Amino acid sequence: MFIQTEATPNPHALKFFPGVALSDSSPTRWSVQSEDLSAAPLAKELLALGPVTEVLITRDYVSVRKDVECDWASLKILVLLVIADFVEFGRPAVMLETEQGARSQNEQLSQVEQHILEVLDAYVRPAVARDGGDVRLHDYLASSKTVRLELLGACGGCPSARVTLKQGIERILRERLAFVHHVEEFKSSEDDASKARKQRLRKLAEGGGVSRPQTQFSFNTKPVASKGT
Repeated sequence: MFIQTEATPNPHALKFFPGVALSDSSPTRWSVQSEDLSAAPLAKELLALGPVTEVLITRDYVSVRKDVECDWASLKILVLLVIADFVEFGRPAVMLETEQGARSQNEQLSQVEQHILEVLDAYVRPAVARDGGDVRLHDYLASSKTVRLELLGACGGCPSARVTLKQGIERILRERLAFVHHVEEFKSSEDDASKARKQRLRKLAEGGGVSRPQTQFSFNTKPVASKGT
């Protein structure tokens, strides 16, 4: 089995290309703070690997972000084994109800938020996807004309994320939407993330970890091709 890996501008995130479609919907993101992972079997097993902090599942690849204190030397092999197991045995990476839920959530957006989402889908998301990332609209604050976005996948914690946010995404939205003046990142506090990670590691230790399948595979690593997030 051939699984290709590709570096991203974020040294703590890698893209994994299994060569088969993983999802029919827009990218879905799962992290150590996700309360229910039952609808995302692949993300659940990857997050069970202690150092993995976030998983972004797209149609063609999986973006995996790790803890800054861990290196990729051994973790990458474990991630490859998990993905290979899903591909080889045809296991669903994301359940159908999750994909339907994402579409339903978009239908509940206001007209202003729909316009913002259209610009993001057309001009922003394709660009950041090339670097293993994604953006999600959190909300629009009419009082300050501010769009708040969640940076997902390789975009989260990337050294160049702020430059991308202010000089790239904010400029694009302001040029196309008169009611947008500012773009800011929305993220949970470090305390919440730290607590979630500690709880997950404790549960992992109590449960004895996740068994790894005995799957043979080959992989190829490509260098990062761009400098932006």
